[in-house]
Amino acid sequence: MNKLFSQKLTKVMLAASLFLPLMVLAVDVPQLTKASNVQQLILSIINALMPLFLALAIFFLVLAGFKFITARGEPGKIKEAQQTFLWTLVGIACVVSGKIIVAVLLDILKKI
Repeated sequence: MNKLFSQKLTKVMLAASLFLPLMVLAVDVPQLTKASNVQQLILSIINALMPLFLALAIFFLVLAGFKFITARGEPGKIKEAQQTFLWTLVGIACVVSGKIIVAVLLDILKKI
């Protein structure tokens, strides 16, 4: 029964991951061509990539949860799930802090 549930859950996750590119394609790409200066172009590129990063973060959080559920108390699998969760959070922090750093640098460059 557990093997059947695991197979069905894997199929559902794979099917759901097929729709992630649709979320990325929903970004308004023409905004990249409307940039009048380099600063606007950089911000437009970052804003266009954010849905992709969000989709990847959600995917890896779900993957970590799936690993926790299927670990069944085995220390090695629990450790792997914890590592997946930890590195997903690190990736989210890097993306958020990167966006903040770019915004601050562009603001400083505007004043110069």
